[in-house]
Amino acid sequence: MNYPKILLFLALSIGLSWLGLQIADFFTDPDSMVGPIINLLAYSWGPGLAAILIQKYVFRGSLAKFGWNRKRYSFNWILATVFLPIGVVLSTTAMVFILGNVLNVPGFGEVVMGANRVQEEILSMIAPYSGDLFFHIYMPSEMWVLFFVILIGGVFLGATFNLFFNIGEELGFRGFLLLETQKLGFLGGNLIVGAAYGLWFLPYLWFMTPGASLDFDMIITTMSVVGYAVSIAFPMAYFALKTRSIYASATFTGIMNNISILSLFFVIGGDPMVVGAQGLAGMFVFLAITYLIIRYDSKFVDTYPDLFY
Repeated sequence: MNYPKILLFLALSIGLSWLGLQIADFFTDPDSMVGPIINLLAYSWGPGLAAILIQKYVFRGSLAKFGWNRKRYSFNWILATVFLPIGVVLSTTAMVFILGNVLNVPGFGEVVMGANRVQEEILSMIAPYSGDLFFHIYMPSEMWVLFFVILIGGVFLGATFNLFFNIGEELGFRGFLLLETQKLGFLGGNLIVGAAYGLWFLPYLWFMTPGASLDFDMIITTMSVVGYAVSIAFPMAYFALKTRSIYASATFTGIMNNISILSLFFVIGGDPMVVGAQGLAGMFVFLAITYLIIRYDSKFVDTYPDLFY
């Protein structure tokens, strides 16, 4: 591995993302709905810009090797990248049911399929900038209606609008950094990619929670973000290299980010850091998917260091 090249990429990714975030925040209203979107867009493209600058202008290499194409992104793979996030949400809910309802493990709450309303804090997570007026006028009153609205909208936006954000991240992490760590193998390489991905996102998380101190809750949140990024890195690498396209992993994470909230809809009394699809239960599901990849596609794992886009 070219360690100076990797360190340069990480430093540039965080630096460019933070610079873009500061510039975007200066010209937008952070209290509006548009401001946070522009901020996230500016932050998301830090890794992509870092990859372009290093590869094209420092090492004089080609960008084509980073998966900026749709060579084998066939209809079957499109269906897989769309439906797997839905499967993760359903599997997370099933895991919470087993651990919470059946085994009564502390922190997992319980799944209540007959719930007819969404907890107020969950609604505020979905639309934190819209206030009570948004909930009373635009939000459906029935739980299942809201569930399917978010599901369908999340899938559609994850495969379209979210690509503007996720392609920048994936060009850097699933393109540049994945290839630079590939010789460490499927597990070792993606452990580094996932950890770097999580650490890169932390400054944005801290920026979005101004005034937060480094207390126990913030430490747990930080560990949760990095842990989730590591757990999701393995299936995302699988999608990217199987399709030879970062569009696959970008679509996967875009949809996952949009619909992960659905895993909390029917859970009462659980800690979101534990029961959510982006929490501990979701990490277990992604690790289970990783096990299935290792178990049933050993050829991919064995040839991983030599795969290319």
